[in-house]
Amino acid sequence: MAGSSSSIKKIASRQIKGEIYDALRKSLVAPVTSKSKVSWSEDFINKMLKEARDNPNGALGQLIAKQIMQEDILTSLDAETERLLMRDRDFLEYRIYKQCYKEQRDVLLDTTSKYILVNTGRRTGKTNLAARWLVKKCLIPNTPAFYIHLKFENAISQCFDLCVNCATEIELGIERQSKNDGIIEFTNGSFIKFRGNSNRSEADKLRGFKARAIVIDEAAYQINLKYLLNDVLTPMMADFSDSQCVMVSTPPRVSTTYYEKCYRSNIWTIYQWYANKNPFIPNFDNFIDELCKKHNLTKEDAFIKREGYGEFYYDTEAQVYKGYRTYKGSIPNEFIPTHAYIGVDYGGTDYNGIVALLCNEKVCYVMNNERRFNGASASEIAEAIIAVRNEAERFCLERDKNFNIGNLKVITDNNVKPLTWELERTYGIKNVHFAYKYDKATSILQLADLLRTKIYIPEGGVCEMECENTIYKRDENDNIINEIDDNMFHPDILDALRYASRSYLYEVLRITKGLSYEDQVQEEIVKDTAKGPAPHVSRLDAIMGYDS
Repeated sequence: MAGSSSSIKKIASRQIKGEIYDALRKSLVAPVTSKSKVSWSEDFINKMLKEARDNPNGALGQLIAKQIMQEDILTSLDAETERLLMRDRDFLEYRIYKQCYKEQRDVLLDTTSKYILVNTGRRTGKTNLAARWLVKKCLIPNTPAFYIHLKFENAISQCFDLCVNCATEIELGIERQSKNDGIIEFTNGSFIKFRGNSNRSEADKLRGFKARAIVIDEAAYQINLKYLLNDVLTPMMADFSDSQCVMVSTPPRVSTTYYEKCYRSNIWTIYQWYANKNPFIPNFDNFIDELCKKHNLTKEDAFIKREGYGEFYYDTEAQVYKGYRTYKGSIPNEFIPTHAYIGVDYGGTDYNGIVALLCNEKVCYVMNNERRFNGASASEIAEAIIAVRNEAERFCLERDKNFNIGNLKVITDNNVKPLTWELERTYGIKNVHFAYKYDKATSILQLADLLRTKIYIPEGGVCEMECENTIYKRDENDNIINEIDDNMFHPDILDALRYASRSYLYEVLRITKGLSYEDQVQEEIVKDTAKGPAPHVSRLDAIMGYDS
């Protein structure tokens, strides 16, 4: 009983001490009077310092001088401050970790990997993990952190509140938060900025910033991910030895993405799991069954493998250009072209595409000189167009010395009209026409049919890569809709080929949507209409009344 009594006394003593210390703490930080905002301790210190200044040789002045002048006091103070800060950070980090399950904690605890890739299926809490990871990094004072989604609106709707809630939960002070500006600023000098990456110009807006922490959400679906990572984000991370970049995503719907290249490299540390590890999804099998029922699928379908289990299964069903045909090496010697079309798609903030389509009534070949590039000046784009055109001209004359050069035409996008005008006015290129861009959906179907029946593309070339990666969108019920999913992959060479193939359809095969035979045979009238200031209006455009 004695031991028990002694233990009770110790517990009571600790409780009393705790109450006394708590009362003292409250008294020291409480205002001296109800009208004063100065605490007792602050008032005491101010009076003590005033007395020391007034009488530096007095006992109090000597005491303060002795403490301040002692050797290495600043280092000692810094060490003590750092120790206290580390203790507080460790506690706050624990509060972040305790709300996560094991797989999420593994990512949060990885402080050594420069590049981290989290590849999971649905319902694994990817965005919640991203928010907690960002807040954890911001526990380090003066940390610049960035969260990047496909669009700015997505970044705000997906992650902003999660970051605020996490910071509030662990009592990390927020100095300012603004959804309009896309920023959360913390009292310790750290901040999180929320940004979109809808095109190259959006990515370029990040240039000039420094970053200790970066999260790229829906990374497999990002536009120009390679450019975003290598040209923009990596230089931002150079100022911090402990900087980290995290990509989180479900696998992509198409092959040969830069995300998959990162996944299969040895540069990125890979974390991968699916929702059966999430304790907040109590019955994963039921979740998968509901997913299958909702989309009328089985567990073996690519959608379930990809979205449910986080596996790399491609959406071949939604592929736009199926059944395309390729040739290996050189164009067959027996092929004699009667027409040639140089298709040009101006990229603007994306890629420029230039392609040469050589054809006769029976068959067409895309020359193995496809050009897909970005970051070029107007003169560089013009020089690339001229180079492709001249190569096509040489080929046609080699195959047929009597080839009609009038049947070699440049068909350009019409969204950069001054550059098209310059091709003829400045560079002397003849037969330059604007592309007919109306009824895009039909032109896509027409090109898809030509790729199956008449057009051969170079094996392993840019056209083949784009055929593999160009897919239709799906609606919320996973039904394919008749619109290309540019967020997943934007075709540039194939858009240029669409422009070229439309002219081939009209001029060689005599096929145009919406035109009667009577309309088509008025070719001579249309030729006259087309003779005007450079660039000429294409015959198809003139018939359809499109002359801008």
